[in-house]
Amino acid sequence: MPICYERKGENNMARQMKKVASNTANTNDSVTEDDVINTNDSKKVSFSDHDYILCHSIIAGGLHINCRSGNFYYFKKYGSEQEIEYRDLVELIRKHSDHIFVPRIIIDDPDFVDQMPMVKNFYDSMYTVNDLREIIGLPEDDLRKAVAGMPNEIKSTMKSLAATMIDTGEIDSIKRVHLLTEVFDTDFVFLSELLSKG
Repeated sequence: MPICYERKGENNMARQMKKVASNTANTNDSVTEDDVINTNDSKKVSFSDHDYILCHSIIAGGLHINCRSGNFYYFKKYGSEQEIEYRDLVELIRKHSDHIFVPRIIIDDPDFVDQMPMVKNFYDSMYTVNDLREIIGLPEDDLRKAVAGMPNEIKSTMKSLAATMIDTGEIDSIKRVHLLTEVFDTDFVFLSELLSKG
């Protein structure tokens, strides 16, 4: 099943993603360089190990990424942007990191993604945030059915999205907050009350 992500901007990968009925990429211990990097395209943009690639976080709260190179990347909150060195991103892809394939971050450089078949195929199988917003807004029975068949990774992404929607006031119905609390087994009621006191 697809995951989700969202970004704004004309050249953004988020505008290129579509929802398809396919499974997320499977972990493969025998990953070759050709599986990770498309080396056959003569028109491709060339990257060096120390080039920086723009990425953004799609999880609620802070995110720390430590890389073998010694580089450390910190995303402060949902939507935070950070540039990650090419060599570090390639390493994360090669080891099939959850940061890339759950995902926790989205790579915003379409040229980079086009050269990474594993990432491109994975991104092509994602839900957009608008898809998940529509699911969160479904009537009670439809919402329960939709969520029941979802993998845990998507449920986790939807929990973060629901929390963000409550935080921004996009969801302000206490009835909907109670329903989301029950469906996702997360105390959104407490979050809602906490935000209303702030």
